[in-house]
Amino acid sequence: MKKRFLNILTSLFAISLLVSCGTTNNGENNNNGDNNGGEVENPDNPTDPDEPTDPEEPTNPEEPTNPVDPELSENKVLIAYFTRTGESYNGDVITKGHVEIFSEYINELINDSTLYKINPTEEYPYSYEETIERAREERSNDARPTIDGLIESINEYKYIFVGYPIWNGVAPQIIKTFLDSFDFSEKTIIPFATSGSSSISSSINELRNTYSSYNFLDGLRITDSRINNESSAKE
Repeated sequence: MKKRFLNILTSLFAISLLVSCGTTNNGENNNNGDNNGGEVENPDNPTDPDEPTDPEEPTNPEEPTNPVDPELSENKVLIAYFTRTGESYNGDVITKGHVEIFSEYINELINDSTLYKINPTEEYPYSYEETIERAREERSNDARPTIDGLIESINEYKYIFVGYPIWNGVAPQIIKTFLDSFDFSEKTIIPFATSGSSSISSSINELRNTYSSYNFLDGLRITDSRINNESSAKE
């Protein structure tokens, strides 16, 4: 089961690198999933039951012969991510954030990559409802929550994965704190996210609008339920 899941990620990653050759900041990736796990989601924006199957999660992906672009072997890759643990919307307790699990899977695919966890100075509440309220307030105020232990430099990296849970359809404001902290103009940014139902496209579009000079690829998303299923199989 784990091998199959890694094949899915490998296929998606290979596609994202091919897209980078001709992508513009107007690209979209409209994808939807199913029930939320540990990451905060927007309860007021349910998924349309008539939506087509999520194209980000192919059911029978072919294992690529050369899954990782050769250029990645010559340039260091940073995998920066923000994640949350605690109570989920349905009362489940998440002890390891879904974005962290996703980050580790991606890290297994790439040689010479560095994992960096974006830790907020003020942790988000254990309560799902309180976290939702804080996230809405931060977005309303265009806040930049401070980061505890900011990475010293990104100069050595060419490709930078940026991971986050999708909250109310967009990335948490702390992702903007990270993007404000360095000059990414010569970098290729590959967003990746987890969610219960929201696509990644709205969050990427907002980031592209805010940081118009940065090169964002269309990104990767996986549902929280898929993370739960694969983690259970791994155990």
